[in-house]
Amino acid sequence: MEEIEQVQGFSRQQRDVLLLKVVQVERESLLRLRDEGAISDDVARTIQRDLDLMESHIHTGSMQNAVMQHF
Repeated sequence: MEEIEQVQGFSRQQRDVLLLKVVQVERESLLRLRDEGAISDDVARTIQRDLDLMESHIHTGSMQNAVMQHF
């Protein structure tokens, strides 16, 4: 809950920039795991789709609802 309160202290633009950076780091980690053979291509595609959806939510301004659903 503390993390949500900290995120709520940011302006919407600051929050979106932060969340986009998180998605970028997750994408980089995903590719590394796939390249190392730790996850299959099918799993990587599924996670990539989820990251694409998250990024879309950020850009459309509906990310707050998506984040709140995870908690």
